[in-house]
Parts: sequence; structure tokens; C-alpha cells
Amino acid sequence: MRILILILVTASLYSCSQSDKVPKGILTQDVMVSIYEDIRVLEGAKFVLKTDTSSKIDSDGIYYSIFKNHGTTREAFDSSHNYYIEKPFLLSDIYEKVEENLHERKARVDAKAEGGKKTK
Repeated sequence: MRILILILVTASLYSCSQSDKVPKGILTQDVMVSIYEDIRVLEGAKFVLKTDTSSKIDSDGIYYSIFKNHGTTREAFDSSHNYYIEKPFLLSDIYEKVEENLHERKARVDAKAEGGKKTK
């Protein structure tokens, strides 16, 4: 009976460790955070520029530039995105880091803007 329990525990631990391995070709969480940040900035800019200018924004070209800037392709991003969607805890960590980084970025911009104002 002890041997059976030992085999079951070992098998369950082995299966858990196997599922934690990131498959080859999947972008790291840090790279995904950076890409998601850039995409959020792009989407925000498109939202702000709802005028005729927004229709002239080449979203596909900008997305291509984002992927190129991060040394990846749309296909690698899509497969990585799909991988992380199946791992909600990992995806949640990624999104939390994106939000944190964007808040820090906004705080720096706000501080810079406040520093440039003259006070009377």
C-alpha cells in the first residue's frame, strides 16, 4: 500500500512539474509584458485620436513595428498569447505587471509635465 501511495504521489508531482515547463517558441512573461504595454499605448492613442486622423493610423504597420522591436513575429506572439490564455494565473501576473508599468510610466510623464509648469 505504501508503494502505491509513493508511486501516485511521485506521478502527480512529475505531472505538475511537466505542465510548468514553457514550450519552445513561447515568449517569456517579461517579453509579453513589454509587448502588451506597447499595444496598450497604441490602443490608447487610437482611442484618443478618434478624429479623421485615427482612420489614417496604420495599425497593422504599428503592430509589425512592435513585434519587430521586441525581436518576434505576429505568429510567435499569437501562439504565446494563446499559451498564456490557457494559464490564467500566469496571464493575470502578466497583466498586473503591465498595469503597474503603465501607471509608473504615467507618473513619470505627469511629474515631468508638472516640473515644466511655471508657478507664480
